[in-house]
Amino acid sequence: MFTFLNHIGGIGFLAIGALGLLFFFQWLLIRETLRGKRHQSERLRQLEVLVQQEIARSQKALSQVKNLEILKTETEEKLGLIRVLLEMMQKDSKKDP
Repeated sequence: MFTFLNHIGGIGFLAIGALGLLFFFQWLLIRETLRGKRHQSERLRQLEVLVQQEIARSQKALSQVKNLEILKTETEEKLGLIRVLLEMMQKDSKKDP
């Protein structure tokens, strides 16, 4: 092997070294790309969990709003009945004297 290297000379050493560095940097690039993809998929999983939590919170809030609307309509109906009863009592009290 050393005789082969002696025959190709200094330019050959530089070429082999450049190719070696090129492969090394390519390996580093691939490694960092894979690492970045792993981080991105982890962030996407975390985001999905946050979205699911927000959906659950929104559904709970919507349920509470619906319950409040039902309570409001029931209260308005009762207030309407109370007004009608008060009007009837006022009419009765005017008729009594």
